[in-house]
Amino acid sequence: MVKKSLTNLRDWVDDKLRYACGGLSKDARIIIIITFILGGSILSIYWTVSSIYNIGKKSAEKEFLEINHIERLELKRKDSINHYQLQKYGTESEFESGNE
Repeated sequence: MVKKSLTNLRDWVDDKLRYACGGLSKDARIIIIITFILGGSILSIYWTVSSIYNIGKKSAEKEFLEINHIERLELKRKDSINHYQLQKYGTESEFESGNE
């Protein structure tokens, strides 16, 4: 069901792109492709350079979450084995005395 709907969506998008690009000349398609490649390249270089520039800056450190050590978790002690045996075999005094 999901696979069929994804296939239909892919085919629909493919048809729409082919229809939109079908009216363009070969030169126009090349210009559009080169524009997208250059735009993506410039954006990638900008992100890389700005990340390298911000390494170690105080303002850049504020943007990240502060990582703390794991604190000890306080648990209540409960002896589940004795609790089970007391319910199954009798009272606490019978269990402690050893009478079965």
